[in-house]
Amino acid sequence: MRPWRLGTFLLSIFGLLALSVSAMGLFAAFAHAVGERQREMTIRIAVGARPGRVLAMVLREASILAFVGAAVGCVCAVLAGRWIQSLLFGTAPSDPLVLGSAAALMMVVAAAASFIPARLASQADPTKLLRVE
Repeated sequence: MRPWRLGTFLLSIFGLLALSVSAMGLFAAFAHAVGERQREMTIRIAVGARPGRVLAMVLREASILAFVGAAVGCVCAVLAGRWIQSLLFGTAPSDPLVLGSAAALMMVVAAAASFIPARLASQADPTKLLRVE
């Protein structure tokens, strides 16, 4: 049993490493996408939109994108899980707890990655940001 436990431990470590790398990549992609829209958000605030509404708009769009991505990822994981089913011990490839946890983590990361730059953009002074360009 010792080689199997070592293999399981190493695969768990690599799985957590892959999860953290994907979370960092997702954070970077969402933060960059929201940062690119900073001028748009500033113009909206300058013409009278409330900063809270602009923040809510960005978070809503990011949540929809994250939900669609999580749903597609879960479907792909279930389909790909059939190939490795013989290697799994004590869990099924379509375990709802595991799939739900991974999807929830990615959605939280996406929300945080969208919230931070959107909050900064909504609190910035529109005249300073528009004067720079």
